[in-house]
Amino acid sequence: MRDVIVAAISAAFTASAIAAVTPDNDIMPDIRLLSGDKINEIYCPSGGCLNTVALYNRETQTITINETFDPADEYDLSVLLHEFIHHLQNINGDKRTGCVGDMEKQAYETQRRFLETRGTDDTDELMGIDRFTQLLITTCDDR
Repeated sequence: MRDVIVAAISAAFTASAIAAVTPDNDIMPDIRLLSGDKINEIYCPSGGCLNTVALYNRETQTITINETFDPADEYDLSVLLHEFIHHLQNINGDKRTGCVGDMEKQAYETQRRFLETRGTDDTDELMGIDRFTQLLITTCDDR
């Protein structure tokens, strides 16, 4: 399964995204496959991870992927891309302004562009987040 995921990641990224990484870095995060129940147990004991496709852990540089991940599904690939963007931000030392929203903004916008290039007309519906809500959760208070 790791080979399939690695192939999916490779197919999802442009050469410019990978060129941003210094040559001596290992760009691949650790990949961990878990059941949805196990993801909920570890990351969201109160139940907030329902139907999670993937999550990224900055400290361990690990993308945890739900074992139901389907590399042929455009949405699943877009979520993996979103999490890989967080990994690239992390290994490139991209701390932005220290606001998590800034990091999420780049990941969400990349995810949307990926889906649009794959022919998705309504990214809001597919991603389950409209652009206004995305704006609210990605806005950083610079005051």
